[in-house]
Amino acid sequence: MNSTISIITIILTLLSCTSNNTPTKFSTQTTQNNITNNKFIPNANRNPTLNANINPTLNANINPTLNATINPTLNANINPILNANINPTLNANINPTLNANINPTLNANINPTLNANFEGFYFFDLSLNSNKIVITTNKNKVLLIFDTSFEFIEYGIHNNNNGYNLFDLNHQWIGHLQSDGKKGYLYFDLNNKWVGFLN
Repeated sequence: MNSTISIITIILTLLSCTSNNTPTKFSTQTTQNNITNNKFIPNANRNPTLNANINPTLNANINPTLNATINPTLNANINPILNANINPTLNANINPTLNANINPTLNANINPTLNANFEGFYFFDLSLNSNKIVITTNKNKVLLIFDTSFEFIEYGIHNNNNGYNLFDLNHQWIGHLQSDGKKGYLYFDLNNKWVGFLN
């Protein structure tokens, strides 16, 4: 009996060692593993329903409706339709279809499937499901957002309040990110409804 238990223990130990040497892949399983780490789950200080400082409904400084400097319809500097420097269609440096360095399909360093030490962001909805990855470029002034097939789908432009305005590939404004007070961001739609977070 004891020898049987020892054999099972050895097998489980070997399996554990093997799995620890397997590169992390961007998959549902990886997401579930990441979620078990508390740093991916906003605590009260990083939760806009509990902290007014990071809630754009309660803090005018981070509300694009009330603060013109972070509203791309009122500030041409952060509007990609009016500023070619921040428009991926017009600026090849921030276009992953033209710049291999910022394309996770072509650059293994920014591909979480190939790089277990991926340093970009994951987007989570409020159910803690992750279906997007985010990389930074242009000295953190631009975020490039990809789906799980590494298709370029959205981008973000840094604004004057340590946040980002989000645009689809037709350069339509679709939402905004605000700092969570740490290293992550809270994702709000255009009605300032909290819909997710980046971490």
